[in-house]
Amino acid sequence: MNRKSRCWSLIALKIDERQYAGNIGQDDDLTRCYRYDSNVPNHKQLAVGDLVFIRDLKTLVGIARITGVASHKMKKTRARCPVCNITDLKKRETKLPMWRCSAGHEFASPNQKIDLVDGFEATYADSFLSTPDAIPVAVLKAAALRPNDQLSIEEIDLKNIEATLTKKFPKSQEILARFVADMVLAPEDADHDPAPFEPTMSDERIRILKAIKLRRGQSQFRKKLVKRYGRCVVSGCELLDLLEAAHIHPYLGEKDNHIQNGLLLRADLHTLFDLHLMAIDPISLLTHFHPKVSAAGYASFDKKPLHVKAGEGPLHKSLATRWEIFLETIKIP
Repeated sequence: MNRKSRCWSLIALKIDERQYAGNIGQDDDLTRCYRYDSNVPNHKQLAVGDLVFIRDLKTLVGIARITGVASHKMKKTRARCPVCNITDLKKRETKLPMWRCSAGHEFASPNQKIDLVDGFEATYADSFLSTPDAIPVAVLKAAALRPNDQLSIEEIDLKNIEATLTKKFPKSQEILARFVADMVLAPEDADHDPAPFEPTMSDERIRILKAIKLRRGQSQFRKKLVKRYGRCVVSGCELLDLLEAAHIHPYLGEKDNHIQNGLLLRADLHTLFDLHLMAIDPISLLTHFHPKVSAAGYASFDKKPLHVKAGEGPLHKSLATRWEIFLETIKIP
């Protein structure tokens, strides 16, 4: 991706739930797309690859990856103050006149005006994952990078909601893993200091991409892998000084230090594995490399079986997720 993908909270409300009645809004097929227009702040920011969190007034409804953004001209009916013409209106339940605008004007009913605007439709098709009652709106709002109660499209920091979401809704781990796996390493990033380690997929991915820092993994986890495998499971290298403990499923906590979630890899192969330039077929347990990696001197390891004893290999389920991401990676020119 040429642009760093971002995370957004998208609010989808019924007309009678909207805070500002001047905005009539649009109907959304929440499992397929999100519709908005050029009057909405941040309307130019949503892009293919972004991760979106669709919510209502109380809770998260679902998460998805944007697969397309289309625009078109459209007519939009807006309710306006008959005195000052603004759309920042509220309907009152107990006072008369029933309507009041933010400028203080009170009136019996607003004017209806049709505006010509740019309409947008962000589609996510089959990537949508329903997450009923996964996390409350308060948690999403707390994760906002620039908090503003009036924003229906609001950028959020993934690391601030990841732990809560994956704990309450484990099925979300796969879509989050795919999102962070799509982050790319810019050439200039290699000169920057790595971000401090945090036990989340997003921060771990950023740490990897910022510097690919030399590491051996948690000492006890590595010791278990050394005892189990004794050598790099891909190259067969037995020089322990070069071997590192690699997590198959991204590290989220101590439970991910399970021996079936680990591989003992030579340092360079660990880097390729983290960048999804190398993967292991979960069925055949053959190692596969991205074509550009094979051409750079790794062809001798391509499509070779792992150096593991029967019944002592890694967990196939974890390998399967990595394998699917790898297959998508090799399709990208």
